[in-house]
Amino acid sequence: ARNGIIPFEMLLALSKLYDPDSLTRQSIQDIDNAFVTNDALVCLNWVLVEADHIDSAPSHVRYSRLRILLLMKDVNKQNHYPDNYYRIKQVFAEDKQIGNILIDIRKYQAAIDYNSQSYEKFCDLINQYPALKSSRSSVVHTYARSLFEIYIAFLRSDIGIDPPYHCLEVAERLMREEFIEHPDDLPTLANNTCLLCSILMCQNKHTEAKQILSPCIEKSQRVLGPSHMVTKHLLAFDARHLAHI
Repeated sequence: ARNGIIPFEMLLALSKLYDPDSLTRQSIQDIDNAFVTNDALVCLNWVLVEADHIDSAPSHVRYSRLRILLLMKDVNKQNHYPDNYYRIKQVFAEDKQIGNILIDIRKYQAAIDYNSQSYEKFCDLINQYPALKSSRSSVVHTYARSLFEIYIAFLRSDIGIDPPYHCLEVAERLMREEFIEHPDDLPTLANNTCLLCSILMCQNKHTEAKQILSPCIEKSQRVLGPSHMVTKHLLAFDARHLAHI
């Protein structure tokens, strides 16, 4: 009977999403099946992921997603997974979403602190769970992006404080190391390439950025084709930032 109420509770939560504070531990503590609760929260999150893709989506959508993801982490502490590796990988997937949301809502220092902890946790576990290597790129990219975005935010502000150059330096080091890790995964390579090139351009290293971007575009055109979304994304990035080089 309790499981049958879950869809109703999901709709009820969706009806209240104008107020992220309606999504609290107290509001879900009466649900006695943690796995069912997690599934309901996963569904809510994906509904909001789709809503977040709409250009006119209100800002509270991201705050609501953040609250849902934090609730998921809390609920999953009650679950007992037979495969510890599966839960660890799930944690990093949740952390990636939380880290990116913090960046998108411009909580840059919170994003750096959170993503730094996730990165350190990943480095501690990678030797114990070598299969986690497949998650490395998303962990590194999210952390590096938070460092890059706080630099850009300071650069665009008028508060009269020098931007944190050390953040840009750490972001560049992370992405240079990561750039060579996934040469055959083109979507990952494209994301890493664009972020690394953006970091380099902030340091007036436009020629080097072009030298990195051009082979990636050529490979994407050859392997995926000129009409693939990854190729189009790379070409648009090139036209917007490096066509003059």
